[in-house]
Amino acid sequence: MTFCKACNKPIEFHPTVAGKLMPIDPDPHPEGRFGFNGRMQLASMAPGTNRRQYRCHIDTCPRGGKPLQRSCEHEGCAIVVQHYHCFRCGDAGHFAAECPERS
Repeated sequence: MTFCKACNKPIEFHPTVAGKLMPIDPDPHPEGRFGFNGRMQLASMAPGTNRRQYRCHIDTCPRGGKPLQRSCEHEGCAIVVQHYHCFRCGDAGHFAAECPERS
């Protein structure tokens, strides 16, 4: 078991019949749309077809499975996408090799 990076709730990853991993809520739910077939793969099923059916966590996640974005830890920076800062001047617009303050 692992935890969702967006909402921190427990989730499990299981293979689907298509060979991809799907995050599911670990507890069965009567409205679940997925169940395990004989090969222990998740398959789409109509609700109520199987006594142990599960819901895809992306459908139940309050954030839709999108991880939280954190702002940069560099003082005064508000950029939330992955980026780098020049270690010479601290600017995010270039690398140290192109730094205008390079001596």
